[in-house]
Amino acid sequence: MNIEKHVRQLLLLVRTTVSLRRLVKNRVTITLLAVVIGIAMIQGYVMVGGGGQIEGTVVDTEGESIENAAVEIERIDLRVTRTVNETTTDENGYFSMQNDNAIEFYVTVDHDEYESERVRHHRYFSSQDVEIRIVMEST
Repeated sequence: MNIEKHVRQLLLLVRTTVSLRRLVKNRVTITLLAVVIGIAMIQGYVMVGGGGQIEGTVVDTEGESIENAAVEIERIDLRVTRTVNETTTDENGYFSMQNDNAIEFYVTVDHDEYESERVRHHRYFSSQDVEIRIVMEST
């Protein structure tokens, strides 16, 4: 009888150990699954939406607005650039355009009376809005 009692206790201990292993294994699996789903949701959020708005002002070294300056956005893809949008500044030196989901891009500003400016920008996600102030020196 004493041996049967010990065998039963041993079997109960083995069942409990197996259950604890399953429980721990399931918790790890559930945690990993939750992390993967969370990462997928964050990536989905970042990729949602069209390109963000790029806007700004173009001024000279004295802070005066530069009208009719040509503003160009060049998207940088694997160190290759391509123009994705162009516009000109208004009478207040203001420009605004929709970006083509570019994360890294150059903003190039040209005007006949000023030296050209080319500035590199980086956004954290493609639908982020960007506000830029570009100062041009006269020629």
